Amino acid sequence: MDDNRQSQRQPIKVKRDCELGVFASKQLDRTDHPASIVDISNSGVGIESNTPVEPGFVWFRDRIWGQQSGVLLWSKQVGTQYRSGIRFAPLPCDEETGPREPLKDVDRLIAMQLESIKGDPSQGAE
Repeated sequence: MDDNRQSQRQPIKVKRDCELGVFASKQLDRTDHPASIVDISNSGVGIESNTPVEPGFVWFRDRIWGQQSGVLLWSKQVGTQYRSGIRFAPLPCDEETGPREPLKDVDRLIAMQLESIKGDPSQGAE
């Protein structure tokens, strides 16, 4: 794994817990996971959790190094814990909208996105 890294990782000296909302690649349902950050780089973060986390899109409850989202690329069991690697995937920002404001109702936004992805089965394709 170290051969594929584009940025040097820095270990975390003070334990920092984080909450993740994960949209696994295999299904469209969100699962929430408590985790601890173990290392970080300019392009991503390494976490450790008590349960396995499926690869997919990740939403950080609290920003990590200014990042709100990422893609969980891998997860493996190490002893009794599960280690995972997340590559930051910043949301787009353009000149018209300016800097992003913190979202106030993340759960509502995620629910709307899921409904949009799943589609309304009562609506026929045109």
